Amino acid sequence: MKAMRSAVVLVLILSIVGQSGAAWADPYVYIPLAPEEARSAPPPLRAAIRDFEGARFTEGVQALQEFLAQPDLAVEVRIQAMAYLAFCHIGLNDEEKAKELFAQILDLRPDCRLREGLSPRINDVFQSALDAWQAAHPPAPPPHKAGTPIWLIILGLGLLGGLLGARGGGGGGGGPAGTSGIAVTVH
Repeated sequence: MKAMRSAVVLVLILSIVGQSGAAWADPYVYIPLAPEEARSAPPPLRAAIRDFEGARFTEGVQALQEFLAQPDLAVEVRIQAMAYLAFCHIGLNDEEKAKELFAQILDLRPDCRLREGLSPRINDVFQSALDAWQAAHPPAPPPHKAGTPIWLIILGLGLLGGLLGARGGGGGGGGPAGTSGIAVTVH
């Protein structure tokens, strides 16, 4: 009897964990690169990052535009280069161009967010671009997600019926002898 109760509890715990396990992972991709990631970036991108960090924004824009002209860049590398290009445009007081770049980044990866520790000005421009992008791209309704799998419900009810049957000797539910009177409806 104690073993059956433990089994029911285990089934319920597994059902809950199975449904919410994906929520534990961080859902975002962060820009710009973390310092350890920047060290392994392609050399032209590293040079452009140094231009940005040295407040050589015009040189950074030129280098990043040349780098982004390469058609075979991986999406993640392209996103990082576009982020630094947006930062350089902010440094040159061209916030509209920076917003356009941030919107293009969000088109590529809607889950991009800024890494913490950036200037308030960069944060404000990105947030403005994110707000505009989200207004233009409302989230799709979540797909119909089945709840607990039917086999898990049946197993749990079967275990519960076994417990009830072992305690009280069976039915009383109006059904055949030995039933618990529990009905399952599947939609």
